[in-house]
Amino acid sequence: DYYIVAFPADRTLWHAQSPRVQVTRPQGDGRYRLEGLPAGAYRLAALTDVESDEWRSREFLESIYESSIAIAIEAAGTTRQDIRIR
Repeated sequence: DYYIVAFPADRTLWHAQSPRVQVTRPQGDGRYRLEGLPAGAYRLAALTDVESDEWRSREFLESIYESSIAIAIEAAGTTRQDIRIR
């Protein structure tokens, strides 16, 4: 059981109502989907526990930034990113 958090690499885009910050839970087979993210540079983090709306705070995103991985999302496309959980 874990959560996937996607957020912009650019810290100036971090705000509570940002469409660029999303969280999801993987399906039973481990696949996950984040939809509607605008194109740009993002970070992905896999976490075992995320409190309700915690992921919307700047402090939370800052705390997971260094342990997240960088990805790029292109306009009108699909981006696939595998994540290994240890």
